Amino acid sequence: MSEIVIDGYSDADKIPGFYAETKYGAGPINLQTIPLILLLVGLLATGAVMTPDVDVMEATSKEDAEFWAGRGGELSRMAYKAFDQGLSGVKLMLASAAPAAGAVAATATITLNNIASTTGTIKYRVGGELVDVLIPANTSPNDAATLIATRFSQFPRLAVTATVAANVVTLVVRSAGERGNDFILWQDATKKPAVMTSTIAGGALVTGGGVRFAGGVGVESLSLLTALLFPARYHRLAIAQNDATSAATWEAHIDAKAGVLEGRMEHPVLGHNGTLSSATSIAQTTLNNPRCQLVWLLNSETHPSELAAAMAARRASKEQTQPNSGYDGAVLKTCAPQAARADWPNRTTQQSALDSGVTPLTTNEQGQVVVIRAITTRSLDGNTPDYRTLDVSEAVVPDYVRDRLRIVWVTEFLIANPNVAPDPLPGEKDRPEGVGTPKLWSQRAHAELQKMEKERILTQVDLAQNRPISTWNNAGKRIMSAVPVVPLPIQHAIGVSIRQTALAA
Repeated sequence: MSEIVIDGYSDADKIPGFYAETKYGAGPINLQTIPLILLLVGLLATGAVMTPDVDVMEATSKEDAEFWAGRGGELSRMAYKAFDQGLSGVKLMLASAAPAAGAVAATATITLNNIASTTGTIKYRVGGELVDVLIPANTSPNDAATLIATRFSQFPRLAVTATVAANVVTLVVRSAGERGNDFILWQDATKKPAVMTSTIAGGALVTGGGVRFAGGVGVESLSLLTALLFPARYHRLAIAQNDATSAATWEAHIDAKAGVLEGRMEHPVLGHNGTLSSATSIAQTTLNNPRCQLVWLLNSETHPSELAAAMAARRASKEQTQPNSGYDGAVLKTCAPQAARADWPNRTTQQSALDSGVTPLTTNEQGQVVVIRAITTRSLDGNTPDYRTLDVSEAVVPDYVRDRLRIVWVTEFLIANPNVAPDPLPGEKDRPEGVGTPKLWSQRAHAELQKMEKERILTQVDLAQNRPISTWNNAGKRIMSAVPVVPLPIQHAIGVSIRQTALAA
């Protein structure tokens, strides 16, 4: 043990007495006690207090989020979904880019015709949220339209506002831009007033009769926002931007931050509710990145940005305490189930998604949105299938080990060894205490890996090929080490052969 030194207490002091010091934080830091930061990135709405491309604000509640980001806007609604997952031990942050110049909000319409001859109710859904409207007998089409618009206004957290003109209700997405076209309007007119008709219109029809919003134009530039975010670290991100150009920008951003000289590793989640081929194009062609995840739910009424927020929140909460986590069957709370059973992905579709770097979601019989299997977007090495980093855990765990060894080095190894030298040559004496060597670091790193094996994070840490290897860099006067890590596999499936046999005599 090295000599104990107390600053200010000299060896020459001869006065009897008890002399002590208090050193705070002398023990090792537990990485799992450091809160993960979940960053949501989306557009603001009217009433937002934060400034796009300038502010990164913390939100501790839904009300807090809409104070900063504006009620019912894209970013606030992402926060609603994140909080619905039951965030635990996670710090939630909000950031936004300025809307594209000339951005246009997406719209959909409801057209009423004929005077109601009986009292009835028409139900509408936007973003998976129900708006039911009671229409009395003898109501004119324009008055019915006014009732509908008034009813929509009673749900201030909806993604849309409503206006009326000549029997037509126009629904306008609060956050202007191209992504508004991913909202879907549904109606249930089975109990409508007799004679009166309600017709919804917008963009493309979806399975079962809903319509997508249409006319949204503009994708925001991310250059100022990514520059703003670069100096800090946000462990998990939910990103609203899901077009190819934006996805490529985010990928370059996280790759740069994870570089050896930066060391701020981040894992983003994107969402998609279009066709599997479109989702695959983003996941496999644009991204193909182990740190990225793209969740896909065909014709989801919950907006893709909100699906991403729900998934990222589930991950941040769980990975806060166990980085090696799986999500088979995980429920994304308050996300709307698919309206048409025909949109539920069958086994072939699920396999195709998983082969292509897409995390498939589905709807279960209980009307919940669930994760089939949470995977990364990495699926190709050139043109060769590459599933070496398939599960999100296989991407998270190496970054976790990187963080954990950094803490060991900074808070323990460096303090205990303020000097450094190569391993002693044959015939040399052992290095004195306080001198770090490649061998000493390898031993300490291996001991930490052994701890992680007991914590069900790693496996096979004692195999010769998986032990840390450290060498001496004479030019830089530093230790250089390689640390192989094998994440402990997540159990997904089992094969069982049931074999009926004859009764034994």
